[in-house]
Formats: sequence, structure tokens, C-alpha cells
Amino acid sequence: MDGKPSIQKLVNDTQVYLTGVWDAMGTTTEARTAALETLREDLEQVLSRARDGADAERDELETERSTIQDEIAHMATCMEVAAEAPEQGSKGVIQHTAALRARAAELASLKMERVEQMSALCNEAAGLFKDIGVAVEPEFAAPGDKLTTSRVHSFENRIAELRADKEARRARIQPSCDAILGIWDDIGHAASGDEEAAIAAGPEAVGFADGDIEKLETCLEFWQAEKASREERIREIGERITVLWEKLDTPEGEQTTFLESHNGLGDDVIAACKAYMHAKAEEFQARLDELVAGLRERITQVWDEIDAGEEERAAFAPFAASGDAVDEACWEAHKACLAEIEARAERMRPILRIHAKRQELLADKDEYERIIADPTRLTSRRGGAARLREEKLERRIKRDLPKATAKLRAMTAAWEEEAGEEFVVGGERLLDALEAEAEAEAERKQRRVTQRHARRNGAAADAASSGDAARTGRTSTVGRGRRTSAMPGATAGSARSGSVRSASRSSVASHTSSDDRSTAGVPAAASAAAPIAAGGRKPLAKSTGAANARGAARNGKRAAVSSRIGRPRPVTTTAHSAADGNEDADEEGPSEVPLDPITPSAVKVARESRTAAAAMAEALDADY
Repeated sequence: MDGKPSIQKLVNDTQVYLTGVWDAMGTTTEARTAALETLREDLEQVLSRARDGADAERDELETERSTIQDEIAHMATCMEVAAEAPEQGSKGVIQHTAALRARAAELASLKMERVEQMSALCNEAAGLFKDIGVAVEPEFAAPGDKLTTSRVHSFENRIAELRADKEARRARIQPSCDAILGIWDDIGHAASGDEEAAIAAGPEAVGFADGDIEKLETCLEFWQAEKASREERIREIGERITVLWEKLDTPEGEQTTFLESHNGLGDDVIAACKAYMHAKAEEFQARLDELVAGLRERITQVWDEIDAGEEERAAFAPFAASGDAVDEACWEAHKACLAEIEARAERMRPILRIHAKRQELLADKDEYERIIADPTRLTSRRGGAARLREEKLERRIKRDLPKATAKLRAMTAAWEEEAGEEFVVGGERLLDALEAEAEAEAERKQRRVTQRHARRNGAAADAASSGDAARTGRTSTVGRGRRTSAMPGATAGSARSGSVRSASRSSVASHTSSDDRSTAGVPAAASAAAPIAAGGRKPLAKSTGAANARGAARNGKRAAVSSRIGRPRPVTTTAHSAADGNEDADEEGPSEVPLDPITPSAVKVARESRTAAAAMAEALDADY
């Protein structure tokens, strides 16, 4: 004990010392006994205090150890962690208590962290609850003793929900604020007051509570209604201005300038638009007569385009209005009439284009008929250009005119069926006009056929008369202008030759059907040869009849060749040849017989006539 004597040695040494002193002093036994008793009592008191102190310290350590163990158990329970308290084992109370203190300090540090974490979560949750205007939930009032990990996660999840709720509310608030600010910009409104300042500041200033959102949405509805009201006023003014622009034929440049300089919904813009509208209305009233006159001119143009009849034009009474009767209602009537006839003209234009083309073809037809009616066209020195013009007109009439007529008829019928009304041109239904024209053309063709047959019959009678005159010894000049004196048989042959040539020319010039052409060719040659079979001198008739038949074949060939090169041969005949197409020929002297235009069909007929004449000549040669 650091060189110090033990308590027992101190007691022994003290007793020895006192005994020596007492012996020296001659202290009595009773005195010595009393002194030792007093010393024993004092020593007993000191030792008793020492024992009591040790007992107190031991008890204190036991209490502390128990308390620490309890704290460790409680903290472990609160945080749901393992207590892991040290066992005493061979350790003393003091050493065990120290180990417990160290473990308790570790758990206390972990607990403090949990408490701080829970406190932060509670504070954040309280702020979120306040922002969205909801009372704080009791479990978020204070961290409490439950500091488990599961509770921490529960707090974190709940706070995440609160954050999402706040962001959702922000998503509702921000667009409303932006919409209100946009309306203010459109109408030129400046924010004033705390509420409008909060809207301009954004969602944080407005608040996220349900009441704040409802108030903001009410404010938005108010400004939207205000904007809609202004837009309606601007729209009404704009519509009236647009109508006035249309009425006044306002230039596009002025319209564009006005629109570009009057943007927005502010009071100043509305006032400016109203002023402009009133100015245009006054201008319309001042120019009413001029505008109605312009509409009448356009209506007249459309009427002329669709060839409207006088009855239709007279049916529009406002067209004749004048003076005070020319008012806005009169203008409206003219506008409606123009729109109606323009719409009708738009539907009629495809047919009118075909109709106009057909009219051009009809004009070409008239020109063509005037050309072919000229009896001198084949002998005049007009050149190839005139002939090409004639052929071009012929092709257009025969090819294009029937197509145009059929197409016009079909389109008109379809138009009437779709529109439910008649297609009228020039006051007459177009289909009726086409039908009447077709009937007139059919009658004209029938008259021409009748006249042609009559002329052919007359030519046949003249040929027979010529044969009789030849048998009596008279001669006639036929074909190329040679005058020949012959025996009766030869004269008859010459007559027959002239008849064949005349028949060949008639077949080339004919515009009738193929049956008519055949009748004009072969039977004519046969009729010319008939007097040979009926009478006359046989040997002479054999030679002269065959020769003249061959001459008819040659004439047919020449006519065919002439048709190919486009230069018809002039043929001379007596006044009796008027039946071949020139009814106005002089009765005396030779005259030219005009041929109709040479066409492929006419060339075919000429070839058939030539073949028939050659066949007849061979037959006559075989007979004689």
C-alpha cells in the first residue's frame, strides 16, 4: 500500500506505544482499560463509517448498473435494435458498470440521430400541412419515443405524399396564374391590390390551400368572362367591318393595315374599331348608288355569259330601282341575285363551253355549205390553200360536230336531272333547241335526198331520149367536146358512153349512203347499154358499145385519180346535165357540173363505178 503500514500494524504499534507510555507514567490498570475502551470505541466508529461508505458506494454502483441496463433495454426497444448489453461475468461491479455505460452511450448517440431525423420530418410535414391548408396529423406533432426505422420510413412516405399533393396543387395554380396574366396582357390590365399582386408573384404567394385555389379559379373565370365579352364585341364589330369591306370592295392593303394596327382586346382597341366601323358605314351610305351600279354591271355580265333571256332579266325587279328606292335592301337584293346567278353560271360553265364550241362548229358548217354551193369552186384558180380550208372544214363538221352535239346533249340532260330544273340558253331550253335543230336537219337531208333522186331520174330519161335520137340519125356531143357523125349504132354507143361517164361523175359527187352510190354507178351503165339489147345493128353495136363502155371505165378512173390529187376534172355536158347537181345551168351550150367535196367514201364509190363499167364492157364484148 505504497509503504504505508496496514491498519492492523497501526493498531498493534499504537497499543505497544500506549503500553510503554502508560508504563512510564504508572498508569493504573483501570485507567489503561478505560483509555483502551475509548480508543476501541473511536476505532470502531471509524471502521463502521468505512464500512458504511463502502456499502453506500456498492449500492450506488448497483443502482447505476441497473439503471444503465434499463436504459439500454429501453433505447433498444424504441429503436428496434439489439441491446447487446455486456455480461458481468468475472468482472466487478465497477468494471461491468463501465462497460454498460459505454454501450448506453452508443445507443444514446443512435437515438439522438433518430430523434433529429424524426424532428426534421415532423417539421417538414407540419409545413406541408400548413401549405395545403390541412391540420397537422397527431403523429407528426412530436417525434415521440418510437424511433424505429419503420416509423422513419412511414414519415418519409407520408411527406412524399404531401409533397406530391402540393405539386399537384401547384400544377393547378400555375396555369391559372399564367392564364390570368395572359388575359391581363390581352386586355391591357395592370395588376393592383394584394390579391392581384399575389397572382402576379405566383403559386407560393397565392397559397396551396383548397380555399386559395378556389378563389384563384373564380378569379380566372371572371377574367375569362371579361375576355370573352370583349372578344364577342370585337367579333361583332369585325363582322360588320368585314361586311362593309365586302360592300365597298375595300382593297386588301387597307384591310391588312387595319388588322395589323388593331391587335388586342383593350378598351382603346375596341373604341378604335367602333370608330372605323362607323366611318365605313357612312362611306357605304354615301357610295350606295355607285355600288349598286357596279353590282348591276356584274349581274349583266353574268347574264350575258349564261345567255339569260329577257324574261329572266325582267323578273329581277330591283334592277330597275332608282332614286330613294336604291337603299341597303336594294343592294342586298342585287348581291343575292349576283351570288345566285354566279353559282348557277359556275354549274353551267362546262356545258356553256361545249355549247360555244358547237356554235363555232355550226359557223364552220355554214361556211362550208357556202363554199360547196359555189359552182365555180372547182374551176377557179383559188390554189391549194382554199382547198385545204374546205377539207379542214369538212373534217371538223363530220368528225367534231356530231361529237360535240352528243356530248352537249348528254351533259345537259345530266345537269337537268341533278339540278331539277331546265337548262335554258337565250330564253329557250337547250335540249328543246337541240331537238328542233335535229328535226330541221333531218328534214333538210330528206329534201336533199328527194331532190337528188329526182335529178337522177331526170338524167336517166334524158339518156334514153338521147338513144332514140341517135337511131334517127342525129348526133350529140358528149364527154371531151368532139362532135362525131356516126351510124345509128355508133351514135347509140356514144350516148351510152356519155351516160356511163355521167353516172360515174354522179357517184363521185354523191353524199348519200353506200346503197345510193351503188345505184348511181352500175345501174346507170346498165341503162346506157339497154338500147343495144333492145335494137340496133348488132355488129356495129358490138364494137361501139364495148368501146364506149371502156371509155366510161376510163372516165371513172380519171375521176378517181382526180379525187386523189385534189384537182377535180371539169366535165362538160348539155343543159340536160343539170340533174347532176347544177340546177341553175344555162340551157344552151356546155356548162360545168360542180362536184361535191372529194372524200374517201367518194373515191371508193368511184372505184366501184369504174370496176362495174369495165365489167359491163367485158360482158358486151363477150356477147358480141
